Amino acid sequence: MNSEKLTITIEKMTSKDVDEIFKIEEETYGAHHWSKDSFYSEVSNNIARYYIARTEDGTAVGYIGSWFIIEEAHITNVSVSPKYRRNSIGEALLYHIIKTYIFNFLFAFFFSYSNFCLIRNKCRETAYSLM
Repeated sequence: MNSEKLTITIEKMTSKDVDEIFKIEEETYGAHHWSKDSFYSEVSNNIARYYIARTEDGTAVGYIGSWFIIEEAHITNVSVSPKYRRNSIGEALLYHIIKTYIFNFLFAFFFSYSNFCLIRNKCRETAYSLM
């Protein structure tokens, strides 16, 4: 484990990132890695969310992918470059996906309903007056 704290940024993956991600994929999974075409397909998939982790100098050090399907999130792939492991990058990527999912779920939940109702009774008069 490195004694210095590694600072990373996490950003949405684009097709421009595929070559860098593919190197990490090959290092991690050897002959059993995804193809470049799979990554190109995923970054253009409407239900997929892929993110890349970069160091301060812009080096790609990891990535994560997921599918957001209704109220579920499916993690499709996560990997960190072997030489950058044990720096909490995988944890940061997972945390980012969880935060993204929660935000998207809450946004969809609150804005997908056009009608709200509040049952009126004596103890809710103050709340009812706000409607």
